[in-house]
Amino acid sequence: MWESPLRSRCSCALYPLARKYGLNWGSYYTQVDNTRVSAQVASDGMDHSYDLTAYSESGDRIDVTFLTERELRDEAYLKLDVLPLRGVVSWEEVPADGLPAAVGRQLGAR
Repeated sequence: MWESPLRSRCSCALYPLARKYGLNWGSYYTQVDNTRVSAQVASDGMDHSYDLTAYSESGDRIDVTFLTERELRDEAYLKLDVLPLRGVVSWEEVPADGLPAAVGRQLGAR
């Protein structure tokens, strides 16, 4: 039976809530797809919203939404730092050879 790595980071009482509300944290990786960006009206300059699929180092999948100041380079690989309730708090572009093996397989990196 498959067991989420989330279970080992969460007390037994919080695990069902974490699963239900997507309380993920740690580093995740994704690939930019500019067909999945939408314009936002924002006073803080974060006027691009991305809805992407991201993967943990072990290949576990989550859906993420995050804001940026500009449109990102299409097909670039990103490392995302994710916190519970806050979501993506930072990102950085990484080369394809900098992806963990399980992530590279999921994203089809060469």
